[in-house]
Formats: sequence, C-alpha cells, structure tokens
Amino acid sequence: MREDMFKVVVERPRRGGRAHKSEGRRYRASEDVAPKIGMKQGYVNRKWLNENLAPLKRWLESQANRPWDKVYAELCANIDRRNTVQEHILAHIENFVERETRLHDGKVFVLTRWGRELQLVDESNATLYVHPLTGVLLKNRHRVTRKQRNKNALQAARAAIAAKRRDLGPFEQLHCVEGTWYYVTLVVVSESFWQDGLNGAPGKWLYPQHWDVLRRQMVCRDPRIRQAGQTALALYGKPDVYAATKRKLSSAELKRYALTNENAGKSRRFHWRRRSLAMVWRLNLLPPKSPAPFPASPSTSSAATATPRIRVISATGIQHWAVNLPRHAVLATPGVNPRHFRYSSAHPTAFPF
Repeated sequence: MREDMFKVVVERPRRGGRAHKSEGRRYRASEDVAPKIGMKQGYVNRKWLNENLAPLKRWLESQANRPWDKVYAELCANIDRRNTVQEHILAHIENFVERETRLHDGKVFVLTRWGRELQLVDESNATLYVHPLTGVLLKNRHRVTRKQRNKNALQAARAAIAAKRRDLGPFEQLHCVEGTWYYVTLVVVSESFWQDGLNGAPGKWLYPQHWDVLRRQMVCRDPRIRQAGQTALALYGKPDVYAATKRKLSSAELKRYALTNENAGKSRRFHWRRRSLAMVWRLNLLPPKSPAPFPASPSTSSAATATPRIRVISATGIQHWAVNLPRHAVLATPGVNPRHFRYSSAHPTAFPF
C-alpha cells in the first residue's frame, strides 16, 4: 500500500460552505439568541467532509485471496494510530470488508447492518468478506449492486405487465382477464367544467362520469372520489383514461399476436345450467308439502296408476331437465335477462324422466 494513502483518502478540500458571510452575523446579532454563542452558529449551509475512498477500495480488492491478517498488518504498517487523520482510514474498512462472518451448514453468513440478524453473504451488499474457517479475504462474486437490483425489478415489472397487457397503439390495448384475452379501446376521461347556478344559486364544478368496462365501475376526474381496485395508471399505463369497449380476440387474432387463452379447450357451462342443477338437487332433497304424482303411461293398469311412485331422478334426467329448462320454466325478468327463471315455476316431478 502506498505510504501517503491517508493523504489521498482524507486530505482533500471539503465541499459546501458557500453561504453568504452576513448570514451567521445576522443570526448572532439577533435579539432572540443568547449573547454568547459559537462562531459556527447561524450558518445553514456548512462544509462537510469530502473523502476519496476509491483508492482504498481498489487496494483492498487487489488483496483478495490473501490471508486477512497479512492484509491488515500491511495496512496498519503505514498508518500511525496516534494521528487522528490517519486512524480515520481504519473506520472505512467496514464499508468494504465483512469481518464478522459465521458458517452454518456449509454456507457463509454475515451480520446485518445493526448486527442483530444473520444474512447470506451472497444476498448482502458486502464487496469483500473474510472466510470464517480459512481467514482468507474473498470477493463476493454473487453480490448484486443497487443498480442491478433496480434493473432486475424493472425487468420483472415489465414481464408482469406483458403477461397481462399488450400495447397496440396510444388507445388500443390487449388485456388478459381471467385467462381470456380481450381487445380494449381507451378513451380520455372528460374534463371537469363549471356550471353557474340558476336564480342566484351558487355554481359548482361538474365531473362527467364514464363506465369502465374493464374495471366495471364509474370513473371521473373528481379528486374527492377514491376509485376502488387498480388505478388507470397501474392497469392501462396512463392516467385519466378508461376502457370504453372490449371484445374477445378471435382465433386468427390470437395466432397473429402469439397469444393463447388459459381456458382454451375447456367446456363452457352457462349460468342458468349451474343454477338449475342446484335447484333440482334442492327440490329433490326437500320435497314439497303436496307433491304431484308422476303421470301414468297409457300401457299401465289402473292398479299401477293408483300406486304412487318413488320420486327418484337420475343423472341423465337432471341433465335433460337442465338443458330443457328454457322450454318449461317461466322467465324471472321477461325481455331483460333470458337466463334467469322463477324458482317455483318448474318442478322436477312435472317431467317424466
């Protein structure tokens, strides 16, 4: 190590201190402070240390794969501990070398910044470390710098966005919703405007609202309204926009953009079928107070007709009843929703399965 390392590291002009000379004088002459104060009082922008630690870091990195005791002895040979300026170099060694290391299950751990927990040396910010068994100064080759961590986080965020969104244009995007890709068109949210009151009434600001088909809620520019769920910036990548229309991508469009739906090839079950199946099982387990008998076939005798049959519905009968429900049941909201029916309009005993 060079003999004047302490001069290179410590003895460099300090930075700051460009405050006006009358700044501290005006403060000391004020009547609100004590009559006797220090000469440094009153200055806001004071000087700070300007240490050049790059030469010390380069020298320590060049001493890798050497015993730490020899490296430390060579470092102390050119430093006079009686000099405060020279001894200040030893305080910066901990910034580059981790000397407090532990070995557990064949892995090297170092203490965290406050010395309370152990952390893998590969996950720490240490540039160099001392091996706990051999005492050799080694480089942390798996160290990830802050710049690399930010770059990895940015790449992960972009990959997550690409898995859920593709930008085709300024206001054209592809979104993956529950495994299905949609073509979405964006529109800018209308600006607010001032409306004067009638007959002397005070005016007010009006915020036009729009229906977002992707977020399924009303959106506007009113800062007092807090939107639920994801914001427009997080979902669309730009603020003050909403999804005006959306449609599913066709097979040709999926092939063009190299996309696939997660639920491709799976059977589709309609809402009215699931509800009808649940209603059949409930009616089968809880029979009505006066159940209607099954209609008798023309070939059966009168004795067989008088005997009530046991109400047993097979799986084939349930499927037939669910599929043919629109022909037998009564719509709950005629002309509005053709998939919802009245609960008591049809009974499984009315169909001879």
